[in-house]
Amino acid sequence: GVINGKRFFGPVDETYVVGHRENIIGLDQAIIHMRHGSKAYVVIPSPVGYGMVGDGGKITTRATLVMSVEVK
Repeated sequence: GVINGKRFFGPVDETYVVGHRENIIGLDQAIIHMRHGSKAYVVIPSPVGYGMVGDGGKITTRATLVMSVEVK
């Protein structure tokens, strides 16, 4: 992901389950429209990302997230 042009974490190879309450709503919305094997850059505005709070660490308040996603 990138914030203000700066990478805040590197590549992550993890299982992501759509629809879990702890997940980012905007990422869920993007993934449900993707097919197996597809790749996309996903831009997540703060209202469906971390919102007014941020994550309490690296992600600031009202941050727009940009993620590179691959559905395997």
